[in-house]
Amino acid sequence: MTLPDAKPRKLNILAKINYPGRIIGDFFMGLIICAVLHEGKFFFPWGFVFFHALLWPHIAYGICKVSKDSKKAELRNLLLILFFSFWSLDLYILISSCPLGYPDFCRMHS
Repeated sequence: MTLPDAKPRKLNILAKINYPGRIIGDFFMGLIICAVLHEGKFFFPWGFVFFHALLWPHIAYGICKVSKDSKKAELRNLLLILFFSFWSLDLYILISSCPLGYPDFCRMHS
């Protein structure tokens, strides 16, 4: 069933430009985080890393394609990427500081 009045929405140039870079950047960021998680024997955030590195770029692009204002949707997606980046930084600080200040946490997840 097709809608006779449905017009294809125009995708903002920002979403078109960010999509390939987001795929490549998130994939390599996921590889780096996986290396850190594997080295530190931490297994609790693997699902989030999988979601962020492999699924999120395509979900973000799909959100832009179906939204009425693709520029606003892409800016919202970029804010979410910023949140994910801070999460990655916090995870790295937590793992790298384990031997120094959080031995109970390290023993709990080894």
